Amino acid sequence: MKSDCAVIYIFSNGWRRGLYFDFLPIQPQSNYRTSDLETLFASFHSYLLFPEVHRLEPKVKGKMFECGWFPFIRILGRHFEEICNTLKNDFPLIEVEMKVVDSFDEKSIRDLKDVWMTKEIFKKHETVIERSIDRFIEKDSISAIHILYPRIEGLMRYISLGEKEKPTSTKLADKLTTVAKEKSVGHSLFLPEDFNEYLKQSYFASFDLEKGEIDLSRNSLAHGVAKEEDFSKIRAFQAILILDQIFYYV
Repeated sequence: MKSDCAVIYIFSNGWRRGLYFDFLPIQPQSNYRTSDLETLFASFHSYLLFPEVHRLEPKVKGKMFECGWFPFIRILGRHFEEICNTLKNDFPLIEVEMKVVDSFDEKSIRDLKDVWMTKEIFKKHETVIERSIDRFIEKDSISAIHILYPRIEGLMRYISLGEKEKPTSTKLADKLTTVAKEKSVGHSLFLPEDFNEYLKQSYFASFDLEKGEIDLSRNSLAHGVAKEEDFSKIRAFQAILILDQIFYYV
């Protein structure tokens, strides 16, 4: 589209409608134009297609993070909507969680891993990641989690190479957010700011051994205090989804 053209774009999904207009290019002495209209329009459609993601209630989001869940790109749609509705209504989540996990068979999990390896930053960790996937498929969640959790941080450390400041957990999450923002426009499903919050509250969560506040996290795992019951297939699957989310960002 020519840079001196105005834009009016009407879009819909079912009964939901949207309207975008940009008349700045035809204003006198204006040289403004959104450079990537296709990406911008795609973000508008994502807002209509996935309202449960873009209008996620803070209370529901908080519960979701506590359970280790996030609007991971790979589970958006029916699966994520079920998780949201279950948490919103304070129903037991375990059956819905297992339904989501079991919807990914061995082939789909291995396909995920193969797609990750198309990017060099993942290729550096191929042997280790492949072993974690093998352990997950063999229902060895303890081993899968012990392999995946440090490797997630390892990927973020590679992403942060060259930074002058010490790579603390906060800095690692912030750097990943900066990288993700470079690929996201408007109402993107990448949700970089929300993922930053998720990493800090869930993956990098602190623990208090004396008070018994010990959620599964990079810290509780590294210090050997993570609760045995948290080494579940669900938590191992969530670790896989964290890696997958990072794949989209880089």
